[in-house]
Amino acid sequence: MKEKRLSSARLLALLRCTDGNERVSRPTLSKLVSGSYGATPSVNVVRGLALALNTTTDYLLGLSDEPQPGAMAFLRRYGLADEEQLLDRLAEQNKELADVMRAVRDIPDEEQAAILQHLKNDVLFVRRMVAERAAAQASTGADHPDPPANNPLYLSWDTDDDH
Repeated sequence: MKEKRLSSARLLALLRCTDGNERVSRPTLSKLVSGSYGATPSVNVVRGLALALNTTTDYLLGLSDEPQPGAMAFLRRYGLADEEQLLDRLAEQNKELADVMRAVRDIPDEEQAAILQHLKNDVLFVRRMVAERAAAQASTGADHPDPPANNPLYLSWDTDDDH
């Protein structure tokens, strides 16, 4: 928490935004952080903390010394010396994502942070939408239940490329 410079209130807010952690209390988080939590934390809590702290569950559990081993291993493997080389390598896998990353790097840092927060909120919304849709399908037993009228969780995207 200190490495990321997060207050306990901010960490709690980020944790509560992850699936299954909406009701985590401040005392529970305090005990988790201090190591005095009397039980084994749930998978949802560990996963939520990793997401909130932008690290891996292995790092939080002491199974790894690297907070983000995937990125570090990638950089070591390809010996990438600069950002452009990294973007070229990314373009081999996903050209559209590389183009977006090139466009974003020209935006001032403050605006990048705002864009990233909006993207995170959108991802959380879509995850909740998917979970809600799955729950509705499970409760009705239908493969494709009719979405309730005026329910924002049931969105449809226009796939027509002419728009």
